[in-house]
Amino acid sequence: MRLALLIATIVALSMSGHSQHAGKTIDAWLSQDRFTAGYAVDETELLLLLNALRSDPRSWRILVDSLIIRWESGRPPRMLQHLLGTEGFSLLSEVRNYLDTVTPASRLRLHDCLGRVALRQARDVAQHPTAPAHNGANGHTLMQRLTTQCEGVGAFGECVDLLSGAASTVILRLLFDPDVPGRGHRASLFEPSFRSVGVGGAPCTNHPVLGNGYVVVLTFADLQ
Repeated sequence: MRLALLIATIVALSMSGHSQHAGKTIDAWLSQDRFTAGYAVDETELLLLLNALRSDPRSWRILVDSLIIRWESGRPPRMLQHLLGTEGFSLLSEVRNYLDTVTPASRLRLHDCLGRVALRQARDVAQHPTAPAHNGANGHTLMQRLTTQCEGVGAFGECVDLLSGAASTVILRLLFDPDVPGRGHRASLFEPSFRSVGVGGAPCTNHPVLGNGYVVVLTFADLQ
């Protein structure tokens, strides 16, 4: 009874003003459809979630706490494997601690040029899903792609996720960053020098795991 009450409290809080996650409960965020359906990425929703995470990371602990409770009660969501990879419960604890200690960062704005770079890379990755995700099919690095298309680029970075176009799925997967040495995607989400971001997405019809998936690319830079 106590466990059920605690879960109900967490769900209620996640739908309140305390959590700025578009009113999504953990069940909705981790449903099978959100991972595998043919979502087209909504860059406005993704930016909203990204900025909510950057500006107030501690408020997201409520989602991680919900997952921890589900795990410990023996009822973890089936799709939790896409957030934890091979790392299991230790990654849940790591993310919880990270949200407690990470320094909030300023909000980002969408940038047209970065969006074009992100879209081209998303299409490239969708066509070559087993190739290195951060190099183009022609071998061009992110620096080369940015400097040939955008002006005044300072600090820059890139996140690539190959699963679903659902904004919440993308943000959670980049935050957890399973099986990625150094947690480079997670670090990019909170990099304080980034001021702008571009979002690109493309369907992937030969996804190595799902068969049909979706590529989302976030291209960050220090641009006005």
